[in-house]
Amino acid sequence: MPPPIRRVYDDRATSDILYGSSNSDRFILVRDQKPDEIRWFRDGEDFIKLWSWDINFSSLLVARVSLLEYQVFVRDEVITVKFVRPPASQIPDDGVLLDADDFIFKKNLPEPPVQVHLEQSSTDKEILTGTTLPDVFVFTFDGKVDVIRLYELHKDQIDLSGYATSFDDVSITTNKKGTVAIRIDTELGPDFVRVHDPSNRFTADDFTADDFIF
Repeated sequence: MPPPIRRVYDDRATSDILYGSSNSDRFILVRDQKPDEIRWFRDGEDFIKLWSWDINFSSLLVARVSLLEYQVFVRDEVITVKFVRPPASQIPDDGVLLDADDFIFKKNLPEPPVQVHLEQSSTDKEILTGTTLPDVFVFTFDGKVDVIRLYELHKDQIDLSGYATSFDDVSITTNKKGTVAIRIDTELGPDFVRVHDPSNRFTADDFTADDFIF
């Protein structure tokens, strides 16, 4: 028989620290605009229930602090999750423990709306910042080094449809883990975008054509 479930309720409208047990735990969080922390979370056995929030995993921004610590951002809430170290054989190849399988959401909700971020200037360097929702960053040629912050790989996209180019015209290099430089070769000359990962993990090799719109 499966271990009994111990339900932990965060309903005090304060900053709470919730501790897991040796059982299979469900941490049921309410929206209180206060940072909460879950400790001793066990991968594959415990769950974070956000049923009442009317969201799905695509509404979350998950930042990896380390293998065992994550910060989850959604709207005006921040949840810190600290894992119990699993056996080495159970650590995923990508080194990310917290994923959609660790959450319980209300079923059959629509996907969240895509947030579109437009470059405003054709002459100045710009900084565009992502949200917790799926984002599309739309660029036009200006020859400057523009910046994207809080970019979530394979969830957000970079729209280069105004350049009349293809993925073959894009060069991506790793400045350091979590920061890549993108060069777009156009008929007008090169254009540049620097992209930052909130988890400081992705590299140029992680990007594919599906991360762009042409």
